[in-house]
Amino acid sequence: MLFIDTLLLSPIYGTIWAARQIRNAMEQERTAEPARITAELSELYMMLETGRITAPEFDAREKALLDELDRLQEPEPSSPRQLPGRRKPDARRVQSKKPAILNPAAIIKDAQACS
Repeated sequence: MLFIDTLLLSPIYGTIWAARQIRNAMEQERTAEPARITAELSELYMMLETGRITAPEFDAREKALLDELDRLQEPEPSSPRQLPGRRKPDARRVQSKKPAILNPAAIIKDAQACS
């Protein structure tokens, strides 16, 4: 019976394996990208110091590399583990909640809501 189960589920196992391989490749690429950009920046600084490029050219290329590095270091807008129908908590809602100790009206309101 175990062999038949394994045989029937092999397409699912194969799909899961392929998805994991793609995810691992993407993570490796994403972690290697900042190192590549840093190496390019170092090379760019050396080119400026040796006079192989002009200051305006250096500024343009440096800005492009730094923008790309900033883009990579920004948090992703939505995590893949988040459910599609659920939204992240709104920052305004989180900030609007004040500690109950400082707000006696909120204590009374919460007590009435719980009753």
